[in-house]
Amino acid sequence: MKNLAGKNADNEVKEELYFAGIEACIDDSVNGEVKTKIVGVLGNWKLERAWNYWIASCERKKLGFDFNSAIKLFNTINPITKDKIGFEVRVGGHCGQLSPEEYGCYPVFDEKFKDECNKIGKNMDELSYKEISELYKNGMLKSERYADCYHIDSLVGLKVFANFIREQDSCL
Repeated sequence: MKNLAGKNADNEVKEELYFAGIEACIDDSVNGEVKTKIVGVLGNWKLERAWNYWIASCERKKLGFDFNSAIKLFNTINPITKDKIGFEVRVGGHCGQLSPEEYGCYPVFDEKFKDECNKIGKNMDELSYKEISELYKNGMLKSERYADCYHIDSLVGLKVFANFIREQDSCL
């Protein structure tokens, strides 16, 4: 992806969204690295262009992908490079290309999760994301978890992400 930081990039942003099949909309609240008010909207996801990647996010965690869907997306094969798409559609925006099992797929931090933590002798407010991931991996935590943020590094990744959203939501 081109570095668009600091540039008036409405046309480039619209073009990338067009190629991925994502609706372009105007959002006056956007004030990011790229000088544009154009965002992408697809289902529950909003996509904003950053310097050389896209940020995809959901307003509420439960509107994102559940854990199994996040794993499926991570393991989807890039049709061009044949690598896992998760290496360029990065869950939680982590630059280390970690899987949703390791990073970026978390529960709703509510009373239900707090009670689950308390039952295993953990204080929810003192757990790091890494510790939470380990507790899930070890089977100590079981509540639903979701991926509600991705950083997308390529146009192919953007298109695969958009197609995956459509697969998850048959109404789109």
